[in-house]
Amino acid sequence: MGGLAGGAAGAFGGHKLGGQAGHGTAGTIIGALGGAFAGHKAQDAAEDWRHERKDKKQHEKEEEERRKQQEQQQHHGSYQSSDNKHDSRTRGDFGGNFTESCQDIRLDAHGDYVLHAQCRRTDGSYQSSSISLNQVIENDGGSFRWSGGNSNGGSSYTVQQGDTLRSIAERFSHCTFDSLARHNNISNPDLIYPGQNLQIPGGGTRGGGNFGASARNVRLADGGQKLEGELSRDGQWHFRSIILDERISNRNGCLEFV
Repeated sequence: MGGLAGGAAGAFGGHKLGGQAGHGTAGTIIGALGGAFAGHKAQDAAEDWRHERKDKKQHEKEEEERRKQQEQQQHHGSYQSSDNKHDSRTRGDFGGNFTESCQDIRLDAHGDYVLHAQCRRTDGSYQSSSISLNQVIENDGGSFRWSGGNSNGGSSYTVQQGDTLRSIAERFSHCTFDSLARHNNISNPDLIYPGQNLQIPGGGTRGGGNFGASARNVRLADGGQKLEGELSRDGQWHFRSIILDERISNRNGCLEFV
């Protein structure tokens, strides 16, 4: 269409020009040829523009689909990463094995190095619990070592709906109803409320502890199963680790040192 329109326009222009110059027929032919050529070029340019616009839209569509696919993969990868951490746990017949029934495990990497977790109860629900690792682990010549014997030093419990002080005490083999009330300065054992944090008194003999006084860069690894960090010995720092599943357990929703 562009070539024909250009040819017609060129022919008309050539005829007018040729008529004025006395070369009407030759001018008409030359004008037609020139117009046809110009019209053809214009049509090619328009077609190129349309193709470029179509290609650009297709490219943008593909980029948008690729971006959405990457976001979905990243979203899936975050869960996969969590699963991989869980799979990286060291398998074994550990005395505590709390990571089998706990989730959202984290550490306060300072002070008393409190370990926090959402622990599964026998009814399938989860509740928050914590325990001080600094009270049960010591630095023994540049290596982590568990302190003392059977003890629950430094553990805590968050009161849940329907709990009573007596039912909470029954979950800890070393803890009595009276000792729990005294340890938390509770004058009326019937007055506890959901969300209240109770400190669980320790039992047995515990010695040592306080690894945090000579440690740095302490963190959890392998989905919370392992504690690792640098311990000081003779003025030098040594990278060491200890498997928390060895002595930390989940007793019906409460972290315990066993």
